[in-house]
Amino acid sequence: MIKVYTPGVWDILHFGHINVLETAKQYGDYLIVGVCSDKTTKLHGKNLIVNENERKKIISSLKPVDEVIIYDNPDQIEQLKNIQIFVIGEEFGNQNVPEHQIALEYCKNNNINIIRIPRSPNISSTQIKEKISKEQKIKQFWESRANLLLENKVDLFESTSFTKDINRKNKDLEFIIKAIKKCSLNENLLDLGCGVGRITLELSSYFKNIYANDYVNDFIEIAKQKAPENIKFTCCDAEDFLPLNYDCCLISGLFLHLTDDKVQKLSQKLNNIPYIILKESLGTLSRYDLPEDHYSKELKTNYIASYRTLSEILNIFNNHILKYTEIIERHRKETHLQVILLENKNNNYQPQN
Repeated sequence: MIKVYTPGVWDILHFGHINVLETAKQYGDYLIVGVCSDKTTKLHGKNLIVNENERKKIISSLKPVDEVIIYDNPDQIEQLKNIQIFVIGEEFGNQNVPEHQIALEYCKNNNINIIRIPRSPNISSTQIKEKISKEQKIKQFWESRANLLLENKVDLFESTSFTKDINRKNKDLEFIIKAIKKCSLNENLLDLGCGVGRITLELSSYFKNIYANDYVNDFIEIAKQKAPENIKFTCCDAEDFLPLNYDCCLISGLFLHLTDDKVQKLSQKLNNIPYIILKESLGTLSRYDLPEDHYSKELKTNYIASYRTLSEILNIFNNHILKYTEIIERHRKETHLQVILLENKNNNYQPQN
């Protein structure tokens, strides 16, 4: 019987891990997986989300795996005894870990075949952790804005627009209404990232029903206080909106605070909506991403945002065509505020039941 051994941390299991295990099993009859202990992982400067016993249980449940062990020794010598094939990633032995070189030398001296499996592109536990961290920081930022509002340190408009300029408020509304008037359907509006409802409330006379969402509960509770009967405010993530037949979707200042994955998922769920109106801050010449440690002097806090280009927006909503767009104002040389109206390519659109 040919025994195969492959070690790893296996924190936050993803399809790249599955590819490794399925490939490793193809090289032998019996696959043993080594799970690096919490202690050893932390000694090498890595933060864990899932502890060693849980990681072992998860890996044990996978079809290609026959046995799982937890190890403390990165040199793998104890684990490699009675093993014929050692399956590792491309980076093994190239990470300034002296014990890895010991493992490779042991395999060479004991006729253990070494198989290197390429890393799956665009996925890793580190990338997933970074994305989760970014999303948490963005949500914490908006919750802090809600707290400032509740403490009367900012007003309703300033809490989500970051300015006290009333002319800017009127200009925002003017351009959105201009786009709405170019739409031929006005039954149901979906408003994503509505904040405190400062724009939503002004649109109550333009649609029979408005369904407005935001994931900051304090914003939603404030918005509900002045809501007329035809507006329903709900606290949820943008992609968790009610599955109704919408004529139009308004996205105002939301996309620059969403990760690329969330933007893609959300756009797919909006594919069948006849009209999409975006009021977004965009990159002027190219995409402009603020780093996670960016500090805003105006807001006096860290601020994360991705300013996509107009061409990126059009590629994201590839089931729609550009019907109208206009620049509202220019922020700085890298970014500007723009309103965009997209129309579904299917001119004979019929709402789905």
